[in-house]
Amino acid sequence: MIKTKGKRTLIAMCCALTVSACGGGGTDSSTGADNVQDSASNTAGRGQTNQAPGFTQASGTQQLWEGTNPTVPMTPQVTLDDKGTAVASWIEGISGELITSVAEANGHWSSANVLTKGSINSGNTYALRTNSSGQRVLVVPKFNTGAGSYPYAVYFYGPSSGWSDPVPLNRQLAAVSPDASDIQVTGDGTALMSVLSYNPFEKNQPVGPAELYRLRPDGAQKTGLTTVSMSVLGTPLPSQETSVGGAFFAMPPQDSAAIKNQGYLFWQEAGGGSQPYSSLGLLGAIITSPPFYTTDARGIAQNVAAGRVTCSSRGVPQAMTSIARTATVIWGDPTSAGTCTLKATKFDEDHGGQARTDTLGSQDTDLSEAKLLMDGSGNALVLWTETSKNGTVTRYKWSQSLAGGEWSAPADLASTFGLTDDVITRRPAIAMNQAGDTVLAVVTGSANLTNHTGKLSYVRFNFKTGWTQKTEIAGGRFFSGFEAGVDINRGGKAIVLYRVAPCFDATGPESSCTPTSIYAYAM
Repeated sequence: MIKTKGKRTLIAMCCALTVSACGGGGTDSSTGADNVQDSASNTAGRGQTNQAPGFTQASGTQQLWEGTNPTVPMTPQVTLDDKGTAVASWIEGISGELITSVAEANGHWSSANVLTKGSINSGNTYALRTNSSGQRVLVVPKFNTGAGSYPYAVYFYGPSSGWSDPVPLNRQLAAVSPDASDIQVTGDGTALMSVLSYNPFEKNQPVGPAELYRLRPDGAQKTGLTTVSMSVLGTPLPSQETSVGGAFFAMPPQDSAAIKNQGYLFWQEAGGGSQPYSSLGLLGAIITSPPFYTTDARGIAQNVAAGRVTCSSRGVPQAMTSIARTATVIWGDPTSAGTCTLKATKFDEDHGGQARTDTLGSQDTDLSEAKLLMDGSGNALVLWTETSKNGTVTRYKWSQSLAGGEWSAPADLASTFGLTDDVITRRPAIAMNQAGDTVLAVVTGSANLTNHTGKLSYVRFNFKTGWTQKTEIAGGRFFSGFEAGVDINRGGKAIVLYRVAPCFDATGPESSCTPTSIYAYAM
């Protein structure tokens, strides 16, 4: 879709008549649901192969949602099931609306629809997850006003039924954000997720263990699987003396050959009186009613030097398992200096419950965030972000482990991609399927953040051949930069969903730039 000269002239005139920082949009400041839907319904799935002097987009790009000033779409996420159906979502940052669009296997996107109006806390991330058959779960943080409020709303999606009404979740997730949590969609379309013992908007609640919840369209249900307090020696405590910072339940995909409903609960906690410490705990179980325990609760790593500190604010722990009776967990080991070092622990239930821990992060840096991925053969890939202790240098690192073996030497992602003049300007989005086929969406640009130019590219990876060269999806001058989400299904089909406010005129004023919009590119 090539924008017409007449439309650009109208946009420029509108921006000239308003004092707001429109970023190239019109002057209509309404952000109601009807206006959002109308705008989206006129553009959904429209071809968007732009080769303008200021900004280019790859052939096949589709515009899902055309922004209008002052709308700010943010946090795009996309899921792709094995049938080829894609569900995309994003938050309109000013109105707090959550917007979704669906594409069938033929690649035609539906008109964007507002799922919920003005009640989403756009200051936090959310989570959109799917199973292989196309059932989705979406967990979003809510605006809250005090007692009686609940922290999250959960929406269920079925290929034939569409979206459900919101289901309240009255517990705090056992993760720093929904996006970093262990939310997974099981074969029956319900959701498993680890939660803490309290609702943060209710007073005088006792602190208890974290536990695994199963959430259905008709409400939440306890599974009976809970964390167990660990002593400084890594043995269970007779009474609750610790507080859980974060928890993560890992279970193989339920269409794999692994034992059904068998998984491992990992948690990081802090405890101790005169001798404060932090601990990483493990418990294995089959999720029946009640749970059938396969591994006794144990502490697999303890830290006394840092005291009552965990690294749950860095988006860890995260765990995965694809081969029965083994699991990998990444976690942050706190230091006495107040920083966190990334570590990885492999647990093998068939070999005496051995747990081997390796240090991946640099000792002179601070872990910011991390992502663990695993294929169906137990090969693992970790990406993480670490900053210098003074906060001035940010690096993106990666390491891999083949079938439970040693981790490769941590490598710099920018160097791997051959970047010299440009830098990675934001955390890459990445997804892996059961075969280990991986797609990473990376934003690169000048280290000078006032230079509003950059590129969005994709890179493929597998455990046999490693990383491919970057392939550009879009790039050029922009008013508001790239943010992307990505997914890949079992067949290797992938989709990158992204937002950007492109400036198709290479030399025109910022008022001539297009409003921040949502685009999709399929591979």
